[in-house]
Amino acid sequence: MRILALETSTEPLAVAASEGKRVLAEFSYLYPERRHAELLFPLLRRAVAEAGWRPEDVDLVAVARGPGSFTGLRLGLTAAKVVAWSLGKPLVAVSTLELWAASVAGASGWAAPVLDARNDNVYAALYRADSRDGTPLPVLADRKASFSEFLDELRRAWEAHGRPPVVFAGTDLAPFAARIRAALGSAAAFFEPPLGFPRAAVLAALAGRKFEKGQTDPLTVEPAYFLSVSCSAGQEGSIVVEREGGAAEYRRMREEDVPQVAALERLSFSSPWSEASFLRELRENPLARYVVAVVDGQVVGYGGIWVLSHLGEAHVTNIAVHPAYRRRGIGEGIVRRLLERARLEGARLVTLEVRRSNLVAQKLYRKLGFRVVGVRPHYYEDDGEDAFLMEARIPAWTRFVEGGDEDFLRLGD
Repeated sequence: MRILALETSTEPLAVAASEGKRVLAEFSYLYPERRHAELLFPLLRRAVAEAGWRPEDVDLVAVARGPGSFTGLRLGLTAAKVVAWSLGKPLVAVSTLELWAASVAGASGWAAPVLDARNDNVYAALYRADSRDGTPLPVLADRKASFSEFLDELRRAWEAHGRPPVVFAGTDLAPFAARIRAALGSAAAFFEPPLGFPRAAVLAALAGRKFEKGQTDPLTVEPAYFLSVSCSAGQEGSIVVEREGGAAEYRRMREEDVPQVAALERLSFSSPWSEASFLRELRENPLARYVVAVVDGQVVGYGGIWVLSHLGEAHVTNIAVHPAYRRRGIGEGIVRRLLERARLEGARLVTLEVRRSNLVAQKLYRKLGFRVVGVRPHYYEDDGEDAFLMEARIPAWTRFVEGGDEDFLRLGD
């Protein structure tokens, strides 16, 4: 069986192509500096090419489903779903904790993957390797818990099974190392990148075994996110269709726009996308749709959305307007066009994240039908601010832009 596997759920990025027990191609970036979106699709193509396959030769798509970072999981699950759907192939999603355990445990060892969920909470589990084939068998199932609670349970299970050596694995074990050593002493070992990391070749093997047992996942499989989402009731915004202000021309983003877009990105965000990231979105991401607002020949705003037509969903990736051109309706014009493009391609649910403090953007999104459905604590890495998760359901008959003759809204171009 030919398996294409991808792992983006934590900081390391990994892709592999395997057939049976042979690994034909494998690539791992341990410190990609959040370049997952830029690197993933080129690595998938490279893995298929180095394996000597055509895309249609893939028999199974494997992906890690989390827990992990919100952005990484969304990227990985979306890419895996698109590949599986476009090729008509089955999909198997594997727990990231199980993958970490299988990647570091060895033939007969015990492994405890521990991922920091902040505030002394962890996503963690305890596995032992099956003596027959090394498959991780859960001793303590995947869970979110305070680290103290998890360590107490682990210690009791460890003592009950004769105090075997335990490998602890994760991207940042330093906050927990002293307590682990106090509880397990010399029986504890620590594997962090580059000594230990989740390997895509191991993911392919795990997915292959699950497939042989008849275990596959639907294309609607949901990720297990790193930060919990606390839902709260929100008021459904009323969708208003009107002409938007601002003397701007709206059109699809072109490659020659990227230097101006990247400059605007740097002006607007503390962790900006690079020019290379935008170019890869335009050239290589089949889900991406980008629009720019142009005034007097200059790009003064832009927005992007990923459209998953086969799932009826879309996700707004980024929106920015130059400070000198704000409060002119240009931001609304951009959002309306993103929603209209998603509607035309069959999306009926659109999601986005917005800073808790960004009241102006929240007001605009509510005007266009979005409502708050959850909170992602400490979502923004630069200052730890929370993000509101907002969503809008867009009926097929609702139009967000009058006319519709702009090139960004023409399908098939």
